[in-house]
Amino acid sequence: MLGTVSQVRGELKVVDLRHFSDEAGGWQALPKAKFKEWVVFYASNHLAQNIQLVNKKGQAAVWLTALFLAEAACMLVWLLTSL
Repeated sequence: MLGTVSQVRGELKVVDLRHFSDEAGGWQALPKAKFKEWVVFYASNHLAQNIQLVNKKGQAAVWLTALFLAEAACMLVWLLTSL
């Protein structure tokens, strides 16, 4: 359940180069320095959101691992007491 919830909570945002082809006559027409400036600007717009999402999914993975270990321990105790 926890894995499913973390999977649908969000996705990483990446720079879409089609966006550059629609503005300013296309990214091919831009000077190299201006293109780099635009790419950094658009990539940085979603950087904080991407970092937060990766951290949340990492925490969910830790919780999922802890729950799995707790389940395995309970199963081991159940097996040992049923002998």
